[in-house]
Amino acid sequence: MFIRDINLQLLFYKNHQENWLENGTSRKASFQGLDPGEYEFLFMASNNDGVWSEQSDGVKIAVRPPAWKTWWAYSSYIGLIAITAFGMVKRRDKNQMVKLEETRRTEELEEARNFQLKMLPKECPKILNLDIAATIETATEVGGDYYDFFPQKNKESVYVVVGDATGHGMTAGMMVSITKAGLYGTQPNIPPNEISYGLNRVIKAFSLGKTKMAISIARFWEDRVEFTSAAMPPVYHYHGDTGDTDEILLEGLPLGSIKGETYSQVEILSLIHISEPTRPRLISYAVFCLK
Repeated sequence: MFIRDINLQLLFYKNHQENWLENGTSRKASFQGLDPGEYEFLFMASNNDGVWSEQSDGVKIAVRPPAWKTWWAYSSYIGLIAITAFGMVKRRDKNQMVKLEETRRTEELEEARNFQLKMLPKECPKILNLDIAATIETATEVGGDYYDFFPQKNKESVYVVVGDATGHGMTAGMMVSITKAGLYGTQPNIPPNEISYGLNRVIKAFSLGKTKMAISIARFWEDRVEFTSAAMPPVYHYHGDTGDTDEILLEGLPLGSIKGETYSQVEILSLIHISEPTRPRLISYAVFCLK
């Protein structure tokens, strides 16, 4: 604000200072560091004779706060803090849920592994002078790998079963238990392909969705092997007399696919070599390999 023909000025900024401020002969007034708010500017001036003017009318001046100090800015800060806090809490809860799910999954896999091992025979049977060895190593994702032996009461033959249920965890374990129960309920002394046919009807009746059972069944006799397979990798027939190995692969859908599915069967003859007058020895045998 400029003032003409003055000798001395007195300035007063209401709401900013308590006393009048002498401004000399300067024609302008400058105030810095004002806080946001409403102010009233007053002044008086004198001439060379020392006569003072009346106090001026007040000039209303409003000092606005900077954008980052406005009420809506503070509201944005509060909202941002609230959103951040909410996001952190939600993320913490999600991490806790993930940990709980991992713990639950680990416990379930451990239960499935123990359940799977309980489904397996404790020892290999000693029958027909066969050398039988079997083992299983469970992976991190426990599957439905299964094997079993069913010696017949007349001791003239033994069924050997190797299977693999699709999927992992308890669902696969359930499939194995159904298969095992079905095998124990099967009538004795029937061809392996008829066993697969009956098991397929039983499993299909349970409607376990996409969970199926691939299986190979072999019945060992003194002089031959009857073999059937449903969606399993090949088995290998080693000829002890020549050292040759044949791959035997049978086509067929896994158990539980189609209710009326039938399964083919092959018969492997074992050559008998008389190594001692009183003891015949089988020199041809089948090897079950589960890939």
